[in-house]
Order: sequence, then C-alpha cells, then structure tokens
Amino acid sequence: MYPFIVYGKYTAPVEISLKSFDLFFFIPTYAVGGAEIVNADIIACFPDKRICIFFTKKSENDKMLSHFRLPNTEFHDISKWTDNKKKYWQSFVWRGKCSKLINSQSLKPVVFNGQCNFGYKLSPWINQKIRQVELIHMCVSPFNLITIPFVKFYHVRIMITKNVLVEFRKLYAKLGVPGKYADRIRLINNKIDLPAQKPGAQLNTGALKIFYAGRGGAQKRIGLIVRIAIRLLQKGVPVEFHFAGDFRTELPGELLPGMIYHGILKRDEMRNFITGKDMLLMTSLFEGFPLIIMEAMSHGVVPVTTAVGGICDHITSGYNGLLIHESEEAKIVEEGIKKIEQLCEDRLLLKNISQNAINYAYANFNTASFEKNYRAVLFNE
Repeated sequence: MYPFIVYGKYTAPVEISLKSFDLFFFIPTYAVGGAEIVNADIIACFPDKRICIFFTKKSENDKMLSHFRLPNTEFHDISKWTDNKKKYWQSFVWRGKCSKLINSQSLKPVVFNGQCNFGYKLSPWINQKIRQVELIHMCVSPFNLITIPFVKFYHVRIMITKNVLVEFRKLYAKLGVPGKYADRIRLINNKIDLPAQKPGAQLNTGALKIFYAGRGGAQKRIGLIVRIAIRLLQKGVPVEFHFAGDFRTELPGELLPGMIYHGILKRDEMRNFITGKDMLLMTSLFEGFPLIIMEAMSHGVVPVTTAVGGICDHITSGYNGLLIHESEEAKIVEEGIKKIEQLCEDRLLLKNISQNAINYAYANFNTASFEKNYRAVLFNE
C-alpha cells in the first residue's frame, strides 16, 4: 500500500494543487438520496468558502449534481479509481494524491467526511494539525465498527440524532475507546427548506393519499409497504398509494388500481410530489432520521413508520405521527394496516396529528440553527 500512496503524492494533479481551498469534502455520490441532500445542505452553509469536492462511489444518477455545482465549488468524480474492486490499488494512489493536495495548502483547510469509506482510509494520511470533521447518519453494523479505528483522526464526529449519539457512546464504552474521543461527538439536527408560508392542516373527507419516496433495498423493506397497500386496496379502504424512487423492480409488475409509480424525482420535484399527500408510510429495518419524514411533516403529512433509529427522537406516536412498534415482518404489516385504517376512520385525529407535525417541523428543522452549528463546528465561527 505505501509505495502506491507515495506514487500518488508525486503524481497529484498540479492543476488542483496550485489552487487554494478552505474546505475539502469527501462524499460517496451525487445521486438522489437523503444523505446526498444533507451533504449538499452543508456545503450551502459556506458560500464564502472555496470548496473542493471529491465523489468516491459510482452514482446511479445525477439528480443531485446541480446542488454541488456552485460558484464557489470545484468537484471531481474519482469513483472510477476509488470504487473499482478489481483494481483496488488505484484507491491507494488516490489516497496519496488527495493527501498531497490537502497537506500542501498554504493555509490549513478543513476536511469533511460525509460517511465516505475512502474518506476514512484517507484520514491517517492527513496532517494531524488539519481539522477533520465527520458526519454519521446512523449507527448500524458493520459500518459502525469499521469507523472505530479512525476516530482518533477526527476532531469532531457529528451525529444527526440523540439515538445515534447514544448508540455510539455505548459502542465506545464496550470497545474501550478512550473517553476523550467520546467527548468529540456533537449533535446537529438536519434541516429542510420549510415552505415560506406555514401550511394549515386540512380535513380530508375523500380517499387518503399515502406515499413512500426514497431508495429501495433490504433496509427499506418496500415489500412490506406493498403488502400493506394490497391488503388495504383489496379491502376497499379509501386510500391511494404513491411511490417515487429507484425501486420499480421491487413493486409488482402490474400495479393494482390505486397504486401509482412516479419514477425518480429531483429535489424540487419531490417537494411538489409531497404536497397534497396525507400519510408517509415507511417500514425500514433501521434508520437515522430520514429527511423525507422531515419534509413530510413540514407539509402536514402524517408519518406512519417503524420505530427505529432516530425516528423515535422526533415522533411521538399519536401526537405528530404514528409508530409501528412490531419487529416481525408479518406483525409490521398487520399493525401498519390498523394504523392507516384508524386514520381513515378518524379524520379529526388525522387533522390534529397533521397540525402537530407541521408545528414540530417549523420549531425543530429550521435552516438558521443548522447553518450556525455547522459553521461553528467546522470553522469555530
């Protein structure tokens, strides 16, 4: 490994190394997704800083790219080298290139790792006088264990929910990580762009519109949402199910009447998609605290979701959402059906929960505190 890194240092791109940057970002992709939105929001906190961004994993789409392409940013997609298992040695070379670019800056920059595997492997090669900051979205095995050997290189580890923070402190204690590293953990809630005019909850007397939007995969368990949808539609419950994301293959080949797939949506399209919906249904196996829940709440959409991760830090069941506490998949389906039927039958309860969700979002997910906290953590401002 070492010879490749040395080679990378000697072959670092001159056209980049001659430039001056205040902040280096290492993030996986620019595809549409909650983590990508958070990374873009953090970058937007620093319009006065010169920022160099490295994308290290192949992006499935470019729906978020415009949010990183800003007047004060320069970005480089190095995924064809760093996300290549057949030629993994190229990742070593790029550790050398990137560390040379960072360490040779005339003024010490800040290095930010947005939960990026390449960023962790790079961290030991960064001058330890240079501030390194890391963002953690969730505490989940085996990822949390993979990060532990690198905690000593980070001046701050940011967690997005109390639940994630508590779980990492427990992990530190279990593994005997020195207390000084636990003291470096900070909590910063994510933010959303709240509607300029605070909406009011409406009493819907027609069919309720339920949606899921985001990624597919084992974590999201979209199959459970489909099972809930089919059961409710077959029972004649007055609902519609709307889906948006990269998971068409996880939906039935022939969608039932009342099931609509909207494809992959950009960020601004997603806001329009959420408007007018009544419920967000999520059956995830694990989560941090998804942005889609925050967006939904700000529009008065009631979250009906499994009680996992940081969701329980913000959702009080029966007040600003409904939580599914079952862990077995068959029981999750049954409880999900009951929760939705409850809101279909009690529209006043739906309206009250909707208004509480709106109020909570406006009180807790605002931009001002988000920007203030990130500028303080990264640049001590």
